[in-house]
Amino acid sequence: MYGFLSVFNTDAINHVELLKGGFPSRYGGRLSSVLDVTMKEGNNQKITGKVGLGLTSAHALIEGPLYKDKLSFIASARASYIGLVLLTQKRLFEQGKRELYNNYQFYDVNAKINYKFDEKNRLFVSFYNGHDNQLNKIGWSDTKGDKFTLDWGNTTLTMRYNRIINPMLKLWHNKLPYLLNKLLTAQ
Repeated sequence: MYGFLSVFNTDAINHVELLKGGFPSRYGGRLSSVLDVTMKEGNNQKITGKVGLGLTSAHALIEGPLYKDKLSFIASARASYIGLVLLTQKRLFEQGKRELYNNYQFYDVNAKINYKFDEKNRLFVSFYNGHDNQLNKIGWSDTKGDKFTLDWGNTTLTMRYNRIINPMLKLWHNKLPYLLNKLLTAQ
């Protein structure tokens, strides 16, 4: 919502990294910057959750084991209730007492399942669905005047399999972009 609300549901995020240059080849070769966002994997020991209310939206999170130490899940959701705040404005517009009516609504849902075959092998399945709707009406009624709407959304389903061949490879994988950047920018 015009930078007022975060694009990401912060309850579901584990790690965020901004790479402004010298990023690894796995991101392609024609980018100016990368925002690498990693989702939480879910608590594999006990079920936990939280609920929150903000000025414009509500959010909830639940995570826990489906099979202790093997299979865990996380699910989070956000939804705006700006439409409820603007209900008086809508009624005045419908009665012809107001010439302008604006509304903005959104929701998003994140879910992830994490299966641990053993210490070296894991399977992750992630789901995201989000939807935004903006409505602006100008005129004295629903039938007379101008209407402008933006209605958009995204849905993704991702499956990822990780196998650790050698623990040292993961260390190099994380440090290599940093080391290459230092080498290339050294004077």
